[in-house]
Amino acid sequence: MGERTIALPTDDVLETMMAGAIQIQPPATDQQYWQMTTERGTATGYALATFWQQSLTALAETAICIRTRTSTPKSSAEVWLLADDLLGQEELLIQPLPHPLVSPVGLLGVSLQPDGRLLSVLDPVALADAFTTGQPVAMPSQEEGASISRSDAAQTILVVDDAALMRRRLESSLNTYGYVTFTCSDGQEAWQWLQANGAPDLMITDVEMPHMDGFTLIDRCRQSDMNMPILVVSSRLSEEWGKEAERLGANDYLNKGFSTPELVNRVKACLER
Repeated sequence: MGERTIALPTDDVLETMMAGAIQIQPPATDQQYWQMTTERGTATGYALATFWQQSLTALAETAICIRTRTSTPKSSAEVWLLADDLLGQEELLIQPLPHPLVSPVGLLGVSLQPDGRLLSVLDPVALADAFTTGQPVAMPSQEEGASISRSDAAQTILVVDDAALMRRRLESSLNTYGYVTFTCSDGQEAWQWLQANGAPDLMITDVEMPHMDGFTLIDRCRQSDMNMPILVVSSRLSEEWGKEAERLGANDYLNKGFSTPELVNRVKACLER
């Protein structure tokens, strides 16, 4: 829909049709609902663009209309969700929004893609229930989202990792909890960033990186009297690596198989020190 890629669970999709095969009446000025008429009768349509507080006044004949159900047993109510295009079908790992964030009605979670993008995974049944009961449905605006996400913390975190996907995952997870993040692709770039910007509230670094590895970066920081806490995140399970990181001045060591709650708990523990 627009510039957004959205995912819907296929179990909740009853039918998909192109807009050109349906008689569609656009919403009135004071409404946000479309009237969708097929051989099954007339039902309500809802443009997914309004989930992000965007207006939609016209629908191309090639647009996709997705019929879904409500959760009410034996209910005959139908709701159509309107999108620009159907891209395909694939299996996704869905992550819920972490505490203390509260998902708006209809947001099932997010899915991190290999290229670092986050897909919004919507719950069509929850949306249909909200539509039929008149419950407001919308993602928070950017201003509202900022006030929610930054209520818990405002510390700065420098993320250092040569893997773009890992940087994106760390950045996304930490931003969700309100931390302000900066990223560097190796130790040398991070060292230059530290010289220009000073010490952050926390540094998270990988070990194996080109140009300057994480151990060297930690040692330089401590030799330069930078006392911010340092969390090492590495794919190495070796106990010796953890001991070496501790000897050089790191505060904690986390393996890259971590979950988001585990990461956030380690970050909070480091910052509390």
